[in-house]
Amino acid sequence: MDFSSVVRTLPLVAPDELIPWLLKHDLIPRSPEMDMQIEEYWQYLSSKGFPGTSDKPGSGCIPLWLWGDDCKYNKEGAKIVVVALGAVLQNSASAKDTVFPLFSFQVDTRLKKNAWL
Repeated sequence: MDFSSVVRTLPLVAPDELIPWLLKHDLIPRSPEMDMQIEEYWQYLSSKGFPGTSDKPGSGCIPLWLWGDDCKYNKEGAKIVVVALGAVLQNSASAKDTVFPLFSFQVDTRLKKNAWL
């Protein structure tokens, strides 16, 4: 398959509307079974004393992950950074359906090392 011709469009969703939008379009699954898994997840972490989890059991709060990575895309070392979000308990064979890009940016290689700090 020639992947150079594959185009995938992504909607622009405001940050405060992202989770409701993902739920509305069934991109983060919610079902009675998933609600049980969410409850078990928070109860387990809370029972182990994991910080910030004591108020989560019974809340229905969906555990999410954030991930970021960069890659160099030219000989000069220019980079693109992408930050994405997903649901911790979501099981899928395809990451393209479960990883949601939040934003990306280009790193200016002309800046001195750590100039942004």
